Amino acid sequence: MNNKRRIFYLGSRPSEEKTGGVKYMNEVIDYLREHADLIIWDLEESGIFETRVNKINFRPLVSQFQSNIWGIKKLGKIGKGEIIIINSYLRHRFLFFALYAKYIKRCQPIIFVNAIYHYSLRSAFLNNLDRFISRVLLRSAAIIIANSNSTKEELMSLGISGNKIKVIYPRLDMPPINDTPIKNGKDAFFHILFIGYCEPLKELHVLIKAVGKLNKIPFCLHIIGDYQCDPEYVNKIKCLITDLGIEDKVVFHGRMGRNELSIWLKKADLFVSPSRRGVWESAGRSDVFWSSGNRRRQRGFKRAYRKRYKWFSL
Repeated sequence: MNNKRRIFYLGSRPSEEKTGGVKYMNEVIDYLREHADLIIWDLEESGIFETRVNKINFRPLVSQFQSNIWGIKKLGKIGKGEIIIINSYLRHRFLFFALYAKYIKRCQPIIFVNAIYHYSLRSAFLNNLDRFISRVLLRSAAIIIANSNSTKEELMSLGISGNKIKVIYPRLDMPPINDTPIKNGKDAFFHILFIGYCEPLKELHVLIKAVGKLNKIPFCLHIIGDYQCDPEYVNKIKCLITDLGIEDKVVFHGRMGRNELSIWLKKADLFVSPSRRGVWESAGRSDVFWSSGNRRRQRGFKRAYRKRYKWFSL
């Protein structure tokens, strides 16, 4: 006899984990499959969505209307008090679905939030609209699951009660330890490493402006991650690099496998994360981590930066 609680999940489980958010939700799905009677309403099998389900393309209003109708039909046979899990990433596609589930069907929506985007769009109007949609969606939730304390703080800034928000951190999978020796040789460059998507949310432009002030120091900034997700932003970044005259000091590597990434983590002298989202629980400032590389060069870099810019902060 199956005594597991029935839970509905609105989403898919992609086998290819292209983003940290997909990986996080896949872990949630795998856990629920083991501990609950999980029923997945698979978006990819619905026939009306693209792989990236909240991408706005041709006739967006019609497309989103169809999305909500499809979701509301799924609610037809479930009863009061049923648990439905949604990711806030779907807020544009399924806002009315969530409201219908909460206030008409009297279900208990649990909304996972692993990214806040309401300040990363290209106009103040779109940012404010996204903020409004996010607030309406989140207020329909019985419980909100945030992936970090900084995400929780962002949600509270939307007027969401902190008592309604629980923090569940994603599992941290470090790249494998790589024993390949790194040949320092006579490399005089100070290697700075950035890992992540090239998009406004990650605030790579802040890092570019910061290293642009170090043009008299022999450094090389290595950018590892997808730089094709937001071509307009990347073009602005490249124009900024050109304006600062540091084209020969910035290298775009693209996505890397875990083994190759582990080598770069070992090779770099400095790792910097300027993301607004507080991946390292420090939203609103850049995070600086010294690697176990050349300590003499690190000390020299710190002295040079402090001497010119008073304190070591990006």
